[in-house]
Amino acid sequence: QQAVRKLSHQSDRVLVVGSHNSSNSTRLVEVVQRLGKKAHLIDSVADIHPEWVNHSVKSIGITAGASAPAHVVNEVIQYLKQFNITKIEEIKGKKENIIFELPKELKKSNY
Repeated sequence: QQAVRKLSHQSDRVLVVGSHNSSNSTRLVEVVQRLGKKAHLIDSVADIHPEWVNHSVKSIGITAGASAPAHVVNEVIQYLKQFNITKIEEIKGKKENIIFELPKELKKSNY
């Protein structure tokens, strides 16, 4: 969420790649909108409306939920290039090393 805040400050509009039933992706959209920026949750390039990339939009931020496949993010970038995007910049976020333990029930059942 810290990285998406930084991205929001540098963008006119933010596209969040992720599933509509992902609480993480939905939360990223909410963070952007609370900062007064337009944000859209998309599953793929098929969800992008061309009017989101009009002449008044100078900068589009792209981020992704935790479970969004990298190839979908790359497809979004490639799609946006057709709108004469002239600069692509990657913003590095804070690297997280969170490890989730298996629930006790799964540990006991030999999974």
